[in-house]
Amino acid sequence: MKPTSKDKMKFHNQSKTNGRKDAAGIPIEFRLTFEQWWDWWQATGHYHERGPKKGQYVMGRINDIGHYEIGNIVCITGAQNSRDARLGKPFFCHDDEWKRKQSEGKAGKPSPKKGVPQRRVKCPHCSHEYGSTGLHRHVATCPSRFNPITA
Repeated sequence: MKPTSKDKMKFHNQSKTNGRKDAAGIPIEFRLTFEQWWDWWQATGHYHERGPKKGQYVMGRINDIGHYEIGNIVCITGAQNSRDARLGKPFFCHDDEWKRKQSEGKAGKPSPKKGVPQRRVKCPHCSHEYGSTGLHRHVATCPSRFNPITA
């Protein structure tokens, strides 16, 4: 199979690492020529199954370390690539000290929404009361809007 101009555009898009850096802050470089990129994808047999969606394949770095270059790239699913990126990174969880300080900072302050009654508004056509969020729906279809109440 011969590469097309569309394939060259795909290579160009993938080769832009846009200043991405690894965990140590070292820039990740894309060190493949178009020919190397094309031959590698053809050898994997997954060129037409590549992409960002579930079950599709991506070009990953071995152990998510180093640059994109021959000898350091593997064809894996996006899910596997995400797992590899998290390897060796601790699961982020706030410690008890952080949680205690957050609680102390909120102590004595009312919750912004809890316990605050909803503002009630009357329909200008029939005088029914609604919460402020329901009034606009009612006014658009109020029966009294078209048949005013005569007193």
